[in-house]
Amino acid sequence: MVLKQKNGAFIFECTFHEKDIPKQAGFLWHPLPCYKNKCIACDKGVGKAWWTAFEETAINLIDYAENSTKEYLEKWKEKRENNKKASLAKEADIDIPHPRGLNYHPFQKAGIKFLIEHENALLADEIGLGKTIEVIGLINYLEEINKILIICPATMKLVWRNELDKWLTRKIPVIIPGYHDTIPQTDEIIIIVNYDVFSRKNNLREQIRSQKYDLLVLDEAHYLKHGSKTNRGKYILGGGKEKIKPIQATRNIFLTATPITNRPIEFWPLIHFLDKENWGNYIWYIKRYCNAYKDYFGYWNTDGASNLEELQRKLRETIMIRRKREDVLPELPEKTKQIIEIPAPELKEILQKEWEVYNSVKKAVQKARKKLEEIKDKESEDYKKAANKLKRAKKVAFEEIAHIRKETAIRKIPFVTEYLREILESQDKVVIFAHHKAVIDSLVRTFKDKAVKIDGSTPGKERMTAIEKFQNDPQTRIFIGSILACGTGITLTASNFVLFAELDWVPANMSQAEGRVTRIGQKKHVLIQYIVLEGSIDAMMAKKLVQKENIIEKSLD
Repeated sequence: MVLKQKNGAFIFECTFHEKDIPKQAGFLWHPLPCYKNKCIACDKGVGKAWWTAFEETAINLIDYAENSTKEYLEKWKEKRENNKKASLAKEADIDIPHPRGLNYHPFQKAGIKFLIEHENALLADEIGLGKTIEVIGLINYLEEINKILIICPATMKLVWRNELDKWLTRKIPVIIPGYHDTIPQTDEIIIIVNYDVFSRKNNLREQIRSQKYDLLVLDEAHYLKHGSKTNRGKYILGGGKEKIKPIQATRNIFLTATPITNRPIEFWPLIHFLDKENWGNYIWYIKRYCNAYKDYFGYWNTDGASNLEELQRKLRETIMIRRKREDVLPELPEKTKQIIEIPAPELKEILQKEWEVYNSVKKAVQKARKKLEEIKDKESEDYKKAANKLKRAKKVAFEEIAHIRKETAIRKIPFVTEYLREILESQDKVVIFAHHKAVIDSLVRTFKDKAVKIDGSTPGKERMTAIEKFQNDPQTRIFIGSILACGTGITLTASNFVLFAELDWVPANMSQAEGRVTRIGQKKHVLIQYIVLEGSIDAMMAKKLVQKENIIEKSLD
């Protein structure tokens, strides 16, 4: 008995009485003449023999391998083991350029090292661990990466731009083009576009596809889980009846925090694109990992899941790096805060109005305060009148700004809803806080049975029922709460993700609300996000809030 390698196939030579050995190891019998007329085994020159195209099957019979085949399989096994260790690594001894005053967490260095060593990679760290920063670290490290295309959800375009502004150590122009813009033909550029650009024919799509890139980044890559069945899948990954060519790039990094445990078929388009050598056989994949079977009409049903531990292991051994929060928890603070700034050109008019009101009332308050400060005699009638005028100016300012902010908040609801749907792709449970009842009620109507709410009008008994349901019912995935009504006496530790759809003028009120998730009993790192419209008062407030908190933390630590 002997195991040989030939033309990418492994052939096991044995007698008829020894057939159970290759059969039990997972080898296939190839007869001659071949009943399929021509098959993969025929293409590889396999004669009448037991054979396999997969190293993971061949390694079962390594003890029978001739020297050259044994040496090949041992090196293959060593590479797989090293890949698996790297995919779980929490640190790496590597010097990566970083901006002054900033540095990478040890586990982020390990992630960057993995990306350096893999031209194609699936970066699947849990949400909040800094996948964006790891990609930028790769760009900082490899000087040959100069032309980059980043495709992401519309809500993440400004997040990418802001992180690049913060972390990029090289002077590469960053653009976020509109549908009618012309992209510069240059070898040094970072282009950020959203998936919808590829959903329909437009000039921007054709410009992007006509160029070749040093690096293609797909953020929230599960947006392409249907592959070439959708337009955006076809025009990014290629395929379809038209046999469209994919976007050309030397390196490809796909980012997703979405677990693979539900429907492994959704991972196929991504891993097949990244690694055709190890993930090239669709029928084998769906049978092995999707529990596939042919239905009554003869079509493959791929909705199932099977051999998931093996799937994760093989993904780690080939292209995937994935760390969970609890794996790196000692390196992370109790909570991390992020500002999600969403471009909303269609709301330009309301945002302009918001700032006009803000500047107008601010000017009136400043004028009243200046008049008060000019009066030296604090016991005079003039001083009392000026003080009352300042008080009235502040009251008017608060009322007018509150009115326009409510109008903006209502117009922002569709953006919040879209973003929340994205988050639910990768989070089991989410806590979302808002200020206005109209916003809370709209979210409740949208998500229906998936959500519970507590606002100022919720009776005590219903409050307890809502909390109990969110904490213990897997089907109740969203808690929607009023910032003020949820400040005390509530435990929401079933979630470690907090989203503020609106901001409160008083930072302490938001700290009280987020404390419902970070209180005793929370065993995971908490991610807190503020979703704001680009150029809004809320955006200004969020940036000041995070800046102030950073200063406080540095002074205390």
